Amino acid sequence: MKKLTECDGWGFTCRINDWNCVGEITVQDGEVFLCQDLAEGHNCVNKRGYKYSWVIGSGTDRDLTGNSVTDLKLISPELEEYKDWQVGEIIKTSHSEGKIIFRSGELVIYKSTSSGAASSPYTPDELYKQGWRIVSEPEKEVMVELTMDDVAAKFKIDVKTLRIKDK
Repeated sequence: MKKLTECDGWGFTCRINDWNCVGEITVQDGEVFLCQDLAEGHNCVNKRGYKYSWVIGSGTDRDLTGNSVTDLKLISPELEEYKDWQVGEIIKTSHSEGKIIFRSGELVIYKSTSSGAASSPYTPDELYKQGWRIVSEPEKEVMVELTMDDVAAKFKIDVKTLRIKDK
């Protein structure tokens, strides 16, 4: 994992105690603070618009464990600011997770991972202001193109005896 003292301004997801948190990192005087809206801890000067900050020392594995932080995942600033959400991308807030299932122009609909219910239509900016962040790249369809000669060579048969069915 990247050294956390070098991640000032980066987004994150993690668990603090039993809370799933989403927020941003502030580094102040060599200490790393997880700024978020659920876990009240030591205050830092710049909470980046969040209600609370949770100090984790210099952010070593020992510091994380000692401060009840698990499942820490960093979100690079480039991904954090990316709001052109597409079908297949996974999004998350501190309390929910979903998958983008529809996109048309500026309208986005996501499906809740926990309930399976579809959301009302939103713009990506509206979802971003509500705390939703992308946590993965869109699912990519894998396309493999093979010639008849490729398939015949793989199975060590004469191409003239090869027939490929649709299903």
